[in-house]
Parts: sequence; structure tokens; C-alpha cells
Amino acid sequence: MLRLLLSIFYVITFTTSLFAQPNIDWIHIYGWEDRLDYVWDVYHTAEGNFALCGSSQGHQNQDGWLLLADDGGEQIFSRRYDAGHFENFASLIETDDGGFFLGGSQFTQEPRSYVFAVMTDENGEELWNRRIVVDDNPNSFCKAVIEAKSDEYLM
Repeated sequence: MLRLLLSIFYVITFTTSLFAQPNIDWIHIYGWEDRLDYVWDVYHTAEGNFALCGSSQGHQNQDGWLLLADDGGEQIFSRRYDAGHFENFASLIETDDGGFFLGGSQFTQEPRSYVFAVMTDENGEELWNRRIVVDDNPNSFCKAVIEAKSDEYLM
């Protein structure tokens, strides 16, 4: 009898937790009407905001994309980064000064791809960008960015 009661309790507990739906705090749609926009990473900032990165593809180009939204999902800023080729961000991290370090890929018409990095200030304004050749590999790309030490990053 005890086994039967424990089995029933287990089934009820398991099926309840399996089919339980999480609470949704907000839903927002971001991007531009005339572009295909993709988000590949989300980062929860020290101030409680959400930074999203990915790409924004138009008719003739693709730009790296960074968007910052507050904890209610309202857009604070949205920036596209065009370095003259097809850029895509796969990962980002917040820097110690509140800016962002973004890592991804840059595809050229050679055809070739490079590791691509952008550093921004806290408002998403680009401070610098770098195209990185990895051992003359024609298919280089970055999937993740981590902070090794203060102001040192691994891609």
C-alpha cells in the first residue's frame, strides 16, 4: 500500500512539474521591418538590463547587431556594426566599464571568413573593431567570448 501511495505521489508530482508553464514577464519584438534579424546570445548586465547580439541582414549586406533592453524589455538602444562585409556576432560580454565586447565572424566574398571582434562603450558606440586571421584558416569563426582577466578576453 505504501508503494502504491508513493508511486501515485511520484506520478502526480512528476507530471505536474513536467507540464508546468513558466510565468512570462514580457514579450517584445525587436529589429527592422525591411531586414532579417537574428539573436544568437543574451547577456544579463550588472545593471539588470539585457544585452542581445546577433546579425541584421538586408538585401545586399549583413551587419553585426547589438541591442540593449531594460528589465521590462523596453529597448534602450539598438546598433548595427558594418565593417564592409557580412558581419555576425555570436557572443558578447559586458566589460568592467559597462561597455560590451562582441565576438563573431566576418564573411568576405573571397570566399573566406574571419574572427571578428568589436568593443563598444556603455551606449553601444563602437570604440574599435578587429578582423583576426587564425592560422590562415579560410573558415574561421568565433562562437563564444569569455573574460580571462580584467580587460583580457578569450574568443
